[in-house]
Amino acid sequence: MIVTRHDNTSTTANLASLLTAAVDRNVASVRLFASPTAMTPDASPADGPATNFPLLAAMVTFANGDVTVFDGLFLTAQRRARYAEVRDLLDALQDTGKASFADERAPFTAARSPEAACRTLFSLGPVQALTSASRAQYFTYLSTLPEAAFEQ
Repeated sequence: MIVTRHDNTSTTANLASLLTAAVDRNVASVRLFASPTAMTPDASPADGPATNFPLLAAMVTFANGDVTVFDGLFLTAQRRARYAEVRDLLDALQDTGKASFADERAPFTAARSPEAACRTLFSLGPVQALTSASRAQYFTYLSTLPEAAFEQ
């Protein structure tokens, strides 16, 4: 298994990378996570300012077992414009049968090696499928506001 880390650029490009993975036939699963809501000892400059917390993180597992970790200042739902990116991601992933999320917050992993980040993130659970029915639960990890509040 080869573990790599996505090279974060802009949130638009970050979103595009994960949307591409969502429809890739070679992707077996996409697991989503949410970071802590405040600075912790695990936070690093790669996680950006605390005003963006919590951050969305993800792991994409390919059919051959390789993994790409998406962490650090990747995506956030803290502002309306950034929420729209998260909404687009969740719209694309829900009900695909290959998306899930951890039912516990993930520590910040951007300062760890890709392999260590992968081990840490894979150890989190329980995990549940991301569906239209479970989407609201996952969103509670990303914002104190319900998703409907961003749509108004």
